[in-house]
Parts: sequence; C-alpha cells; structure tokens
Amino acid sequence: MINSVPLIEPDDFSLCPVLLVHPEDDRWTPVKISKLFFDKIKAPKKMKILQNAGHFPVETPGIQQLESECINFIENGIQSVQPMIAAVAIKHDIPLLHNDKDG
Repeated sequence: MINSVPLIEPDDFSLCPVLLVHPEDDRWTPVKISKLFFDKIKAPKKMKILQNAGHFPVETPGIQQLESECINFIENGIQSVQPMIAAVAIKHDIPLLHNDKDG
C-alpha cells in the first residue's frame, strides 16, 4: 500500500467536488500530509479541520462536526453538480430522472 498510486492523479481529478474532513489531532496522518494531496486536486474542493478530534472522529465534538460538514457539503453542492451530472449523462447516453407530476 505504501507504493500505491491513485487511479487518477489529484492534479488531473475534476470529476466531482471533493470534501476533505481531517481531524485536527490526528497523530497517524498529520493535516500537512493530507493538505499536500488536497492542494493538488483540480476539482472544486473544500477542506474542514475537525477541531479536538482524533484519527477516527467518533467522539464529541468531532462526530458532530463531521456530520454537519458532510450534510452542508451535500446540500450546498447539489445545485452546483447538477450541470456536471447532466453532462456526464449526455456523454454516456444515460437517461436522466426527472420529477414528473403527471406520472
């Protein structure tokens, strides 16, 4: 695993928006290591540092911050990714679902 290579290099990745949530007190993976990778990502991106959280943020307040940030990212990102989803669907001839009140 130490010699693994990403399928798409971060500086070539533009498929979808990226949210990186990283625990502030992570002793296994320092924030600066994740930030090196994060800074290379070409796609729209956001980084949130989970205050007072360790490597596996299941404790308070990390878990609440993680949950809140993920929900906000999804809710705020839906509008911004709709054109991207449509473009991919058209490119790959995938029918789009729509809200049809008449059935």
